[in-house]
Amino acid sequence: MKPATVATRVDKIERRGKSKALASSANLAGFVVSVAISALLLWGFHDKGWLASDDGFFAYVAERVLNGDVLSRDIHGYYAGYVFFAHAAALWLFGLDLVSLRYPLVVLGVVQAGLMYWLLAPRGAAVAIIGAVALTAFSFIQFTNPTGHWYVLFLAILIICVMTWMPPGRAGRVELLGFLVMTAFMFRQLSGIFVGMGVVSALLIELPTAKDGRDRILSRALVLAMLFGLVAFLAAKSKEFSIIAFGLGPIFLLILLAWLGPTNNESTRHLLARLVLGAVAAALPLVAYHALSGSLLDWWRDCVVSAYYSTDVTYHKGTDHFYYVLFAMRNMYLFNSFTSVINSIYWTIITLIPFVLAIFLLLSIIRNDNLIDITKTSANIKQRQKLTPLSIIALFYSLEATYINAPPYIYFVLGLAVCAIIWCVADGPTSPRRVVLSLTVALVVIAVYYHAGRPGRGYLEVPAGVQYPMAGLHDIGRASLYVYQRDVEFYRKIARLIEEETDIGDGIIGLPIGFEINFLFNRRNPLWFTYAPASIFDGRQRDRALDVLRRDPPRLAFLLAGDAFDTPLWMPLKDYVRQNYDLFERGGGYEIYRRRPRDARDSRQEPRS
Repeated sequence: MKPATVATRVDKIERRGKSKALASSANLAGFVVSVAISALLLWGFHDKGWLASDDGFFAYVAERVLNGDVLSRDIHGYYAGYVFFAHAAALWLFGLDLVSLRYPLVVLGVVQAGLMYWLLAPRGAAVAIIGAVALTAFSFIQFTNPTGHWYVLFLAILIICVMTWMPPGRAGRVELLGFLVMTAFMFRQLSGIFVGMGVVSALLIELPTAKDGRDRILSRALVLAMLFGLVAFLAAKSKEFSIIAFGLGPIFLLILLAWLGPTNNESTRHLLARLVLGAVAAALPLVAYHALSGSLLDWWRDCVVSAYYSTDVTYHKGTDHFYYVLFAMRNMYLFNSFTSVINSIYWTIITLIPFVLAIFLLLSIIRNDNLIDITKTSANIKQRQKLTPLSIIALFYSLEATYINAPPYIYFVLGLAVCAIIWCVADGPTSPRRVVLSLTVALVVIAVYYHAGRPGRGYLEVPAGVQYPMAGLHDIGRASLYVYQRDVEFYRKIARLIEEETDIGDGIIGLPIGFEINFLFNRRNPLWFTYAPASIFDGRQRDRALDVLRRDPPRLAFLLAGDAFDTPLWMPLKDYVRQNYDLFERGGGYEIYRRRPRDARDSRQEPRS
């Protein structure tokens, strides 16, 4: 070999080594930057904003569990259970305060930003930074609420990491995925089902396609069962716009999977058995808890029957993502202000992002049907790389937005969908890549500046980026939060009222919601449920509730004004309060009633304004 040739090869090896070292240093620096920015955002907004009824519900149930009450038997929660035990642990660790429930979500948010960075790192450090920060900007800080959705989002990202970093065939991989999917289900049932559908679809895509049609029966039946179940759910619970924007992608992916990619029966049986094994391990602690407490039947009624009825009210039926887009288009047409226009554009874009992701993936499959079988050599490797666990699970997780048509449900799915789109375009042509990354940065800036820490706004306010003044709630009850000034004024008034009208042992009820009052001011609630439309699903439950009110009458009753949550079965409870209590205060969306003394006449004093 000539000396010149040897020198050239040595030079190439040295340059390659330097490139790897620089890439490694850039990735490490990018990781630090991503985690630091995410931590600053999460900590900066963790105590800003609330949805009082939701925050109070989670805290009240968690405190009851912490005090020894049996979940689903003594106190209803509608979630399968793990979220309340996580909340109870947070209250025990950080103190009896609403803000305590948010600390675990700050930690999980920082961790998932770091995980997302390394998932996107093969596309470059800059791309990974943008994706990780976008995930943070579009998630918890947009709906600062300890809902189970945020725990499931973290578990979904953990599942994506397992599927990406553990190669198919690795021992324990499928069992671990089954464990994580069931854990997600135990935090929030419907979310776990959507994640599970994504996991099963991604695992089936990994397996080789069976050549014999009779050897595809089991896998095809499994895909069709998911497909028909999804269609039935969307038909029963969702709106037309939501089905198009968030449901069509998963539907068409399942159709294509049933058509192009069913694997053989033996592989399908083996896959299902291993998934079930992991799922049983995840469910066992909660099953044992209810078995030992004698509350298995109560658990079924609470997290299955009651959960099913939880959205059968006018409020949920009257909301629609399309209304927000419609008002956004109206704002763009009127052009009243720069703020209104850019926020309307923002809201229109983020609502359609899951639909854009679906188009990316479906076009990838249609252009190359070998995508569905990754054991084959694809003619277009870049197209095949779009069909990854990140993109598949993000697509199915977008189904969350079909359940309730309100802004938080857009944010539950937005961050993951944005990261999946970034992955799909980041190794493509330069122009689309720059457009997507630049647009993502712009959307992040708008999201943080105008929307972070400001939940609870309406159809006209959200698309216009309306901002209300905020103030500290720290001197009221157990809530170290900054919320809208109007809420601070109302709950200060309630604090004075409760101090004047009740003692520590007196009961207070809220119908159909209102448990933030019980938690904030440490007053008991004699009823076992936290959301009347869900728990009062038959005459037996109604009569039981009326009997409790007669035997242990609360001192004060807070009735939610209007009829948005009314159902015929729980209305007798509202009528009972109005017949036996005096209305003496209105405010904060509530009608406040005080128990009438036994010797009082049937006349009522005028309510205070």
